[in-house]
Parts: sequence; C-alpha cells; structure tokens
Amino acid sequence: MTELITHSGTHIQLAKVTGRISNLKTISSSLNAKHIHQAVEEYIILGGEIDTYTDSTMYDVIVNNEPFPPKAIFGLALSKLLGANVLSKHFAGGLRSECINTFENLGFEIKSKIKRENETFEYFKFSIGDTYTKLDTFEHGGAVIPKQARDITGITRFKNCIVLFVTLNKDDKEDVHKYQDTFLLGGKVFQWESQNANTPATPHMVMIINQAPVVLFARVLQKIKSKTQPFIYVGQLRCNKYSYPKESKKIPVEVIFDVLEHQSHASGPLSEIYAWVQGQSNETNKPIDVSEVILTEAEAPKPSSRKKSQDNKGKTNPTKGVDWAQRDEKNRNVGLAGEELVIKHEKQQLNSKGLTELANQVEHVALDNPSAGYDIKSFDEHGVEKYIEVKTTESSKGTAFYISRNEVNVSRQYGDQFWIYRVYALNKKNGKANFYRLNGSVEDHFALVPESYRAYPK
Repeated sequence: MTELITHSGTHIQLAKVTGRISNLKTISSSLNAKHIHQAVEEYIILGGEIDTYTDSTMYDVIVNNEPFPPKAIFGLALSKLLGANVLSKHFAGGLRSECINTFENLGFEIKSKIKRENETFEYFKFSIGDTYTKLDTFEHGGAVIPKQARDITGITRFKNCIVLFVTLNKDDKEDVHKYQDTFLLGGKVFQWESQNANTPATPHMVMIINQAPVVLFARVLQKIKSKTQPFIYVGQLRCNKYSYPKESKKIPVEVIFDVLEHQSHASGPLSEIYAWVQGQSNETNKPIDVSEVILTEAEAPKPSSRKKSQDNKGKTNPTKGVDWAQRDEKNRNVGLAGEELVIKHEKQQLNSKGLTELANQVEHVALDNPSAGYDIKSFDEHGVEKYIEVKTTESSKGTAFYISRNEVNVSRQYGDQFWIYRVYALNKKNGKANFYRLNGSVEDHFALVPESYRAYPK
C-alpha cells in the first residue's frame, strides 16, 4: 500500500520503501497542545492498549506531570487530526524523529526512561505459579517502582538477569506482531521470539544468548471481560539455542529456552500456561497424565499383499475429512505422553532382566535435542544402544503418522539400532494404550508419501 486514505477520502502518500508518511513534517506541523492532551485522554480510556503500538523502551513524553509513550500519543493525535488510522509503522519514533520534534516544539518534555541495567532484580523472592501484576513484580523484586504499569516493558534488562512479561494469546495483534511464544513438551521448553527490531547483538539478546538468568512471567490472555489479567510466575529460563537466519531487522530472533523450574505436577493457571497452544482449546492442550496408563505391546501390521495401481501413483485421496494424523502431530502433549510411556516400558523391561544400571541410563533425548532425529536412547539386553523414535496417535493402529526427512535419514544412519515405537489408541479415560515396534530403516517398513515441500526462490 502506497497511500493512507482518510475518512474524508483524502490520499496521504506513503514512501514505497519504508511505508511511512512521506510529508510527515508538513502534516504534523498542524498539531497543537490540545491535540496532544486529547490523545492522552484517549490513551487513558483505552487503558494504554493501542493497536500496533508497543511499550516505549527509551523515552517518555511528560504530559500533566505524567509519563506516556511518545509514539502511541503522537499516533493517536495524528489519527484524530487526519481522520485516518495512523499505525505505528507509518512513522519513526526515535530521538531525532518528527514525532519527538513535534512534542519538543509544542513545549512537552521528553524524558529518558529509568535505566534498569544497573539495578538488581531479586527474582529468588518469587514463588512458582503465584500471580503478580507488573507493578507487584517490581515491588517484590526490589526494583524502583514506576508510577504506572505501562512504564514496564515486555522485556527488561537488569544487572543480574532479564525479566520477560509474555502474553501468549496474540489474536488481537497484527500479523507482524504475532510472535510465536509457546511452551513445548508439557512446559519443559519455552519457544520465544524477540521483537523484529532485535538482533543477536542487541544488549538484552546478548545476555540471553550468553545464558544469563531469564525469569518469566506469563499469562494466556491480556484481558478477560475488559479486566486486565495478572501474570503467572513461571520461573527461571536458560537459553538452549537460538536462530537468526539473516542479518535483518525485519525478523525476530527465535530462542528455545529450557524451563529450569518446570513443575511436573502443575495445576491451575500454571498448567493452563504450559498447555496453551495457538488455535487450540485448553481442553485439547492439557498435558496428559500417563502415570496410570497401561501400555500393551501388539504385533506389528503385516505388509499389504495388494499392489498399488500405477495409474493412481502421485494422486491424492479426494475423500475429505479430518486428518487424524495431522491433528495428533500438532498436539505435542499426545507425543509427549507416548514418549513417557515408552520410557517407562523400556526401564521396566531392563529392570526385569536385572539390568538396573542400563535402566538408569535410558534417556529422553528429545527434551534436550529436538533435532536429534529420535526421541529416546535405550538399550537391549546386551547393552547395545537403541535409538527410538516414538510416533503416537489417539486413533487406531492403521492410522498414518508424520515423520520428518531428518528422522528418515537418521533411521538409515543407525540401521538395526533405530526403532519406531508406534503408540496408538492412547485413551487417557480408560488408562490404556497399545504399541508395536519395528527396527531398521523407516523405508523398509513404511510407504513414505510426500505431504509438503520447502520452497526457495530460484
């Protein structure tokens, strides 16, 4: 879009490269102090939640002796003046920007925000699972308390740690701000994306990547029935790995954190946070307790004697319906439940043979290395390592399952030491599940059908 259209139909040109208002200096010269005060009143009525505008991190504009985020106030004032929806992306908000210049020309003070990097945050005082408002956290943590919660940003760099405030559900955000923040593996891992302007060289990102303590306060929804929700203290995180494909300020840095203080028997709000997944109901996302589930081994299905018609090769099944395999693949809690059942089975088998030392070495590899190409490392009765990939569905034995190219390649690499444990008919209500197992290359036992492709520009 190269134009911003006002309610009256006037066209305001946007720069092709940046998407910002081209003649902002001329347009903003019409703003006066009354416009700014009206914008502040609107900001307060909206509770400081302005679409596309985030918390200010560097500066405040002082209006009526109170600090406010300059970019949000300027955007509201300009929207009112023009009769158009001026978004954050339509103008810059730095110290030498027209936004800041306008406030200074109108006699408003621009004040640097409190620098927290010389403060210490006493995160050891918090209890896992307890609820806190933003202001509560700063008071409880021994930090200088700001006048209002909106002065506390989503990420704050202290001398001894990084503090994160994360709202998981971002349905009300623009697509560009729908960062992928979610728990995996039943809450043992947290995937988090920084804001797009961050790079691995940003000071707080440097601390995170270097495994400085990160403490997380999270909530699912920002508001329920117009009431602002408190945050749940999740505890300490530690950076396991990060990715940043290219040097660009248009993409976030993705970080995979280990949740160091994970609560295996969490209940209430903390359990809901662990289980939440974008687009799925809380009931679907609840971790599955398999402590009472009985896993029974069954015979592996025999290869079909029917030959597939060559005429149908490559054609998709036109039958429409629920893709049960895809549903179960997306529900990570089903996969985690299957892995936990297999770990318990492997340990029981080794212990029953008096191989307690080997049983104690059974390892849930996927928790620390999701890209290993297998989920569990176990042993046979001779002490030979077994590399087990667990595929779990709640549906029947014959249901297809998804497997990655990496997992197929690893199955070739390990040969007979690679095992597929196919857990199916997992029923948490009756406490039963079945499985069969096959070893060797995946291609020796299963027909692999390509479902999707990764596409790159030629």
